[in-house]
Amino acid sequence: MSAPPRPILALTQGDPAGIGPEILLKLIGADPAPAAWQPLLVAERAALEALRPSLPDFPWDRLTWLTTPPERGELEAGGIPVLDPVGSRRDYLMAFLAPEMQVALLNVHLPLREALDGITAEAVGEALDCLGRHAGGRIALAGLNPHAGENGLLGSEEGEILAPAVKAARDRGLDVHGPESADSLFARARRDEFDWVLALYHDQGLIAVKTASFGTATNWTLGLPFLRTSVDHGTAFALAGRGLADEGPLAAVVAATLGLISGELPKKR
Repeated sequence: MSAPPRPILALTQGDPAGIGPEILLKLIGADPAPAAWQPLLVAERAALEALRPSLPDFPWDRLTWLTTPPERGELEAGGIPVLDPVGSRRDYLMAFLAPEMQVALLNVHLPLREALDGITAEAVGEALDCLGRHAGGRIALAGLNPHAGENGLLGSEEGEILAPAVKAARDRGLDVHGPESADSLFARARRDEFDWVLALYHDQGLIAVKTASFGTATNWTLGLPFLRTSVDHGTAFALAGRGLADEGPLAAVVAATLGLISGELPKKR
């Protein structure tokens, strides 16, 4: 009788600026082929590579970088597979349900420069697919440049990245429009011209949502295998412990969540 396969233990790095990446490598480096289990590291490549000077004896050549979760047969004996979550295909989006519009974000809490670098045809395509799969309806992609670039006069990203991604999504059967000029797009969404807006970076979408519906919007992590919602505001440390906090936004989230459970939201054509 053959021995049962070793269990696969996925070890996550935690905060990339903490000690998590280091202790992962030290654990695996001390015993790179554990007899009782197969390691699978879930860690950012940049966080691990930064440790090369301080861990020169680690067997760096045995790391195998993955972009998608492996099947058991794909795990090489003696290798150290690492699943890098950055760039890995995602099937979730930060989305906001507001009384007059619904907005999802391509990039979230990143410096603007990094967010701009993250606007690729692949990322846009994955986000449109995720939005179509888990929400559906009429989706408008926001443009990046003023007036959506004005046919290249004010920027090339619309023609080189965004428009091809929209066409490809439409070819896959999604009801996608754009790239649309962001300065008027959210007003059009409020008039029910679209069911969803996919904004390209945090403030592009959140300024519109919070201006129109601050305190009444619901943050929905769209695409998770369970329902996760929250209020659309932060910690409000200045109000904590003073008896001044307003429970109204939380009540709005509860109402929206019950709507999601019953199938009333999001809007669909």
